[in-house]
Amino acid sequence: MKKIIVLLILLLFCGFTPYTELNDLAIVDMIGLEKKENQYLLSLTTTIPKKEENKTSNQYKISIFKGKSLGEVFLKAKRCDNKTTYYDHLKVLLLDPKIFNQKTLSYLKKEFTQINYLVFAVDGDFSSLFKEYQSSNDFLEFVEKEKEEKKNITTLTFEDMLARDFDEEETAYLPLLSYQKKNLVVKGLKVLKSDLTLTSEDAKYNALLNKQITTYHKHYENYELEFKNLMVSTIYQNQIKIKINGTLSSSDTTEKKLKRLKPKVEKEIEKDIFSFYQKLRSNKIDTTFLKNTIYLKKRNKEKTNEVYQNAPLKINVTLGVDHNETK
Repeated sequence: MKKIIVLLILLLFCGFTPYTELNDLAIVDMIGLEKKENQYLLSLTTTIPKKEENKTSNQYKISIFKGKSLGEVFLKAKRCDNKTTYYDHLKVLLLDPKIFNQKTLSYLKKEFTQINYLVFAVDGDFSSLFKEYQSSNDFLEFVEKEKEEKKNITTLTFEDMLARDFDEEETAYLPLLSYQKKNLVVKGLKVLKSDLTLTSEDAKYNALLNKQITTYHKHYENYELEFKNLMVSTIYQNQIKIKINGTLSSSDTTEKKLKRLKPKVEKEIEKDIFSFYQKLRSNKIDTTFLKNTIYLKKRNKEKTNEVYQNAPLKINVTLGVDHNETK
């Protein structure tokens, strides 16, 4: 008898939960939090396991709660379908850009025990979006496709975002999407502590300069171009120099035409990155990839900030042509 009691205690301490107890939990898979007409709307997708012969599949149910404050709406959501709402398996949080602020982040940090779920800002009707994308897997399938094909989105966990927000030298931002008329598209990046929204093209350059991607596609003069093996280096010697080297290819034009296009493409990328950098600088948004380079020279935070805001910027893009991937 003593052995049985000891075993039960060990199972409880190791996190074992009896099936009947699990059956009383509404396991949350995805959350949407928005604000309309001075009311918070909380959309929850909960997982419902369904046994079919020898396998178990998941069904999903959407529930919507309303409240005048974050505390009120989450209090109402503590019970969902007469079950205790359970957030520890949360995978995706979608936030209305209008409430992407310190107040919301602080509340979510206190509300949830685990913070490794992915966060996105989404502009649009959440109730329609949740009907179209009923689970986190459905939503993340779209995200992964965009990431793979267009390189215009990078995922961020709530934990990563909090770390960036806590670090004064970093800028916290969220991938920004829009859902209109059953169409989900990537818009760019929503920046915390700023009204600035970066475009999807800006988001691509941000990922490139921070060495998060090494390839991407671009439509140029009726051609679909691919940039591969991209390497970025930054140097500070009285001016900030950004050098980008890589390979250019296209399957819908000839090598000869591509070589003629190459100088124009290089100049356009240089111009786009310069405009992107100036946009960040004029809005006093930090860019780690440049600040680290400057700090290695200055070894002083104030002087680094001064150089970052005022130093001349030169960008040089040099591309080779990939003979094998071009007609």
